[in-house]
Amino acid sequence: MKKSKIICLVVSMLMIVTVFPVVGLPIQPSETTNPTVTPPRFQAPTPAYASIPPADALLDSPSLKENRQITPATMDDVVISMIEQVDESIFLGYEEDLTANGPRPTESAACIAAAEYIYDQFADMGLAVRYHHWSNWGYDSDNVEATLVGSDETSDDIYIICAHYDTVSAGPGADDDTSGTAAVLIAALIMSQFQFNHTIKFVCFSGEEQGLLGSAVYAAEAAAQGWDIVGVLNCDMISYAITTTDGNNLIVFENTASEWLYTYTVGVNAEYSDYIGSLTLHHGGSTWGSDHNSFWDEGYDALFYFEYTETPYYHTAQDTIEHINLTYGVKNTKLVLATLAERSNHRSHQRTIHL
Repeated sequence: MKKSKIICLVVSMLMIVTVFPVVGLPIQPSETTNPTVTPPRFQAPTPAYASIPPADALLDSPSLKENRQITPATMDDVVISMIEQVDESIFLGYEEDLTANGPRPTESAACIAAAEYIYDQFADMGLAVRYHHWSNWGYDSDNVEATLVGSDETSDDIYIICAHYDTVSAGPGADDDTSGTAAVLIAALIMSQFQFNHTIKFVCFSGEEQGLLGSAVYAAEAAAQGWDIVGVLNCDMISYAITTTDGNNLIVFENTASEWLYTYTVGVNAEYSDYIGSLTLHHGGSTWGSDHNSFWDEGYDALFYFEYTETPYYHTAQDTIEHINLTYGVKNTKLVLATLAERSNHRSHQRTIHL
């Protein structure tokens, strides 16, 4: 009798161990909190919910860019003129305007106000602008997209620079990710003065802090419509630096398919170093910690630019303008702008846009 009870107990324990973890509870997206354990260097901030792609995801994803011819960047006076327009006052202006809304959690009034501000800025630049509404995981919000249509009618190529404008509820997110949003707005402001052979899209996402929700819908719809997105440049947390080492280094995350684009941005950094400033780029490897991952999931090539040392104020009320480095943010913005301008094949003449 005792033996039977022991056998029953063992069987019950085995059922608990094997069945419960499989059944589990569904994971719901929610904001991330400041980690209590310092992450190792080169680890990107991890969103609250983002599925880890399987090892063979690259093989399962469609490729729209096979046999793409890649040419190295070369010094160009027009690109230099673009780089030289980026300065701390412009960067600070966008930081102040956006953080004035306070925390901008997705669906909040502050987040909606920020979207309206971004929309108006794009419209004032003379760009074709739209709200891209999305619904995902019970959330409803809008991405904001501005388009500079390429002048080459034979080209279907699209390049994207993006960032997320939502924040966690704890603070105004001066670094995460107002800094990236400022970079997108600055790129749009400057590049709207010129014509390019290929189409450029400037996109600001919401829902990132809940698990890349806005970008996931955007990228999926782009793939479903057959957009030929050649490269995506995602800026997320690019302005924290308190030491010379911090300010002279930048991490760039890429997957295997996007390695060519990493090599390209390294080349741009070297070619325009006199105008960008001292900056050494580092392989970050693959990570699902920001909106670039939504494009990887759809088979598109993308890079994720991320500060060398993660801010200790990540997802706290102290993520304010006082804790960002404008010089560093400007330097990183110059690099992304130059990479985008080179890849988009600018035209030498300017559009008649008055800033």
